Amino acid sequence: MALAGTKTQGITVWIGTKAADGSADTYTQIKRCKVLGELGPEAAIIDATALEDSAKEKLKGIPDSGDIEVGGNRVYTDTGQNALRVAAADTDDTPYNFRIHTPGAGAGGSTVRQSFKALASKFRDKPGQVDGLVEFSAMLAITGVITETTF
Repeated sequence: MALAGTKTQGITVWIGTKAADGSADTYTQIKRCKVLGELGPEAAIIDATALEDSAKEKLKGIPDSGDIEVGGNRVYTDTGQNALRVAAADTDDTPYNFRIHTPGAGAGGSTVRQSFKALASKFRDKPGQVDGLVEFSAMLAITGVITETTF
């Protein structure tokens, strides 16, 4: 039977500290997440065409891991959400460590871990509508590469 895809159920998002070595950092889960944006590098295309060329010549630029949106149900007592809120208010240029775990996505049903450093550029509460839940939205500007491992 062919695999139809990877479910989002069970994905968890984690925030660490500003430790230089993210592999040795201590992480706290950002609970109640229900929105997670795109994750991965994108490179600009550089036009290298000269007047004597008969067709466009292009080069690949430096990959940029971009920004990723994180959002969910706001729980004011959640340690991970509050750590993310503090990271967004931090005016220092040192990025925080983050991890995303996708259970069952790796070989033999192992968990895929994507680790990266990011500056939290936004954390907002969204009160919403009558008979709803307060939500939060955050934006992470990824700096450097995203590493992927399994465990």
